[in-house]
Amino acid sequence: MDNRVINDNKICFTLQSHGVKDSLKLLEYLYKNTYGIPLLKRKHLKYKECVEIRKTMDECVLCHTPIIRESSTHKYCNECKVLVRRLKNRQQDEYKKFGFKMELEFLLLPHDNQNIDLWALSEISSVSL
Repeated sequence: MDNRVINDNKICFTLQSHGVKDSLKLLEYLYKNTYGIPLLKRKHLKYKECVEIRKTMDECVLCHTPIIRESSTHKYCNECKVLVRRLKNRQQDEYKKFGFKMELEFLLLPHDNQNIDLWALSEISSVSL
């Protein structure tokens, strides 16, 4: 938890961390051995939901390889996440040069991952990461 920040807003303290793993470590520390200890039930249920989401196996939207969901918005494997960012940068460069927005599937180069679902790629052309 190197990137944590404690904020004092004069009403309560908040702890902010960057990443799901750090948050789950803190929640696990808080709720690990709580048998017989009174809990805030709604908060404890939210913790259980987070753990279940973390355990859920899913597949990458683009290449359909299995991934472990880090959060409800985690849709891509690491390789495809890098590819989409690279394509978005190419899209932005092309827009600056020519003044119109090209679809991401037309910006693929031969050395890019060719095992991706082009229909899914066309669906995210207008959505940012």
